[in-house]
Amino acid sequence: MPATLLVTADLAYAAVDNHYCANYSGTPIMVNDDSSGSNGDYYVRTLNVSGNAASQIHTLSMPNGYSINAISISPIDKKAYGVVGGASNSPLLARFDNNEVEYIAEVKAAATQGTFDAHGDFLYSIKSSGDTSGLYRVERPDELQAYTNQNDSSLPDQSNPTNLISGSIGGTVADWAAIRADLGSGVANYVVGIRHADPARVVVIKYADTATTTGSSVSIHSPDDTGLHTSPFRNAYYFEGRLLFHAKNGQLWEVETNSASDLTGTVNVTSLGDTAVDGSTGTSIKDGDGMACFDSPGFTVAESDGDTSVNESGTTDTFTVVLDSKPSGNVVITVSSSDSGEATVGAPLTFTTGNWDSAQTVTVTGIDDDDDDGDINSTINLVINDGSTNDVAYDGVASQTVTATTVDDDPQAGFTVAESSGSTGVNESGTTDTFTVVLDVQPSSNVVIDVSS
Repeated sequence: MPATLLVTADLAYAAVDNHYCANYSGTPIMVNDDSSGSNGDYYVRTLNVSGNAASQIHTLSMPNGYSINAISISPIDKKAYGVVGGASNSPLLARFDNNEVEYIAEVKAAATQGTFDAHGDFLYSIKSSGDTSGLYRVERPDELQAYTNQNDSSLPDQSNPTNLISGSIGGTVADWAAIRADLGSGVANYVVGIRHADPARVVVIKYADTATTTGSSVSIHSPDDTGLHTSPFRNAYYFEGRLLFHAKNGQLWEVETNSASDLTGTVNVTSLGDTAVDGSTGTSIKDGDGMACFDSPGFTVAESDGDTSVNESGTTDTFTVVLDSKPSGNVVITVSSSDSGEATVGAPLTFTTGNWDSAQTVTVTGIDDDDDDGDINSTINLVINDGSTNDVAYDGVASQTVTATTVDDDPQAGFTVAESSGSTGVNESGTTDTFTVVLDVQPSSNVVIDVSS
């Protein structure tokens, strides 16, 4: 059973069941007004993307005149956050946690556009003269003190944040989806939304890791499908490596993320058809937001026995690699050795949308040589192959390394002395005795041994 979301008349003592990703990891969540005026009710639905169907699981009931918007799930603590409006001391960023509403901070406005980025920062925009304006950040709300009373004097005041962008959005964007990706100029933070106008446009905002407009940009792109609706959009989701957007008329659209060119110039968009809402297609989707649990793109390396060691005799050792999140397309990881004369590895690893969570094995093989060079460490490099990877978020994933030790099997350098008769003795009369000297291993060049008395 999925967890339920319930807000009682007194928000200070509201009951909100778990909104953890353990309950919702397999599907995006729609939270939309029930269209009955200002009664404070919202429908909570799960969205089956493959079947393009949404099913109601709960009604979120709030006092008349209250609102909850900019709802999103933190990738850090896996809990839902949103901006509460209409209450005293609002707007307030709130966390839904352990059967209660907890208030986190005073914010600039009762935003309708909100999302979390891969860092765990809450991002939102406001409306100014009817248009979406600015991009604002609450850094790591999972680390902030929570309060059960929305009028608590200790609530931090973040109602005057720095605007992270300097450009104009030029219209209304209903909801944002955040993505950290390499769109051809290095890894950066982006939010993506649909600006409804005639014609509709895809908005891609680049913003910095810090509270500054340095390096920010607002790009307005034409879609390659002119059927992208000019009517308002409602919900945005970043789910399993995909950017998904719900139009008011119920159509679900995807903004492709297979390559950097998909989000630059003319943007590739695909219609996924009408969503069957509670069994009925053609249903208008009311004001609200979309949210989804997501794991940040990355990969995990696990060494057998905690390290990797091979021998020049040709022994092998292994480690495994698995992706941390489902990609939108193939992800290729190139595996190479810094010293192929000591250790070699196999072919690149290819992960798909079907096998991304199945660990693949990398075999390291020791290579023999004639040198008495001792044990040698080689670096095994694991690098995302951008040219072969069809997911811009995975293009931005950092490389990793494994240290492989090749144990030398050649005898240690040295020489052996053998005394005739087991000892050496001579007489003052001038008698002689002998001993022999031989090298233990073949040298690469002449070896001179000084003998002195």
